[in-house]
Amino acid sequence: MPTGRVLRFDEARGYGFITVGGSSDIFFHANELDCARERLRPGARVSFETAESDRGVRAFSVRVVDGGCSADDFGRELAELLTGDLPSLTAAEIARLRERIVALAKRRSVVSG
Repeated sequence: MPTGRVLRFDEARGYGFITVGGSSDIFFHANELDCARERLRPGARVSFETAESDRGVRAFSVRVVDGGCSADDFGRELAELLTGDLPSLTAAEIARLRERIVALAKRRSVVSG
């Protein structure tokens, strides 16, 4: 299954383009997504299938494989999770855990930024 990066995604119009190395950009429509639309940020790495259409190559079964959210968004979600599930943690403990987990997620390319 080929991989590429989201070049752009227009939520209002429901389509976007994937870039793969030096080749032509590949069109995809929102109906062909196997992931949540909010994960399709520019630069997100995606896997996809391709097929010929009357307008050229088109991607389908598009899914984010990593880097689907920013480090800031991930950190906020993590802090909310920790405060809700572990109310005995102090703010300092949550901040330290968040910092270390976000750093790990960046090193592993789970998040971007």
